[in-house]
Amino acid sequence: MADQISLRDLTTQLENKDGHNVTAFFSGKFEEERFKDLDAIRQLNQQDKAAGKTNVTLDLEKEFYYTDNITIKASDGSFMDNLKDGVLLYSDSLDLTSLKHTDPADKVPAVRVPVDVRQLTTQMEAGNGDAVKTALDGKYQEERASILEQVGTLNQADLAAHKTDVTLQIDVAESKHNANTMSVLRQVSGAWSGAEIYNEVLDLDTGTRQISATNASAGDKSK
Repeated sequence: MADQISLRDLTTQLENKDGHNVTAFFSGKFEEERFKDLDAIRQLNQQDKAAGKTNVTLDLEKEFYYTDNITIKASDGSFMDNLKDGVLLYSDSLDLTSLKHTDPADKVPAVRVPVDVRQLTTQMEAGNGDAVKTALDGKYQEERASILEQVGTLNQADLAAHKTDVTLQIDVAESKHNANTMSVLRQVSGAWSGAEIYNEVLDLDTGTRQISATNASAGDKSK
């Protein structure tokens, strides 16, 4: 289990080129929580090297290209390590569209504080971009993706039942300069173009989000 090993002990294991506990340590955590752990491990490794406790450099990479990717490598500067560009200790990709990790046993946690997806869908169909921002506030990207995917499913059901003439085009994994963009385009039947009511960009390097929410007219069919 994740609580059977500390961040300190995990770092020491990685410095010994042992990555067998990484998956268990990350279990039950969202990707952004894992990113913070990577940063903490990096700091500990730098401290250990400065104190002469290890000669191993940990290369901890996080990148986004349609999937979240985490890799951990270790190198002691030896010829063989350099030849292999370090020893690969851990590698994982998270597909936000399917909400699945590389290892099927590594499950994405459920939304910790659920929202009323039915109410949110109705608000979004009415063009309320602020409602999206409020509903997703404070949530991790997997939670956001899960909620938006549920909204998309309900919107399709509403269209099939003729309860709305609004199509919500949702993108939860658009790659942009090592960042993940999520967006919602609201398209009213009969309109030549849709209106983007929500857009967010998560910078994987800084962990910050840029969010834009716009309220569109419920009956907007401007051409």
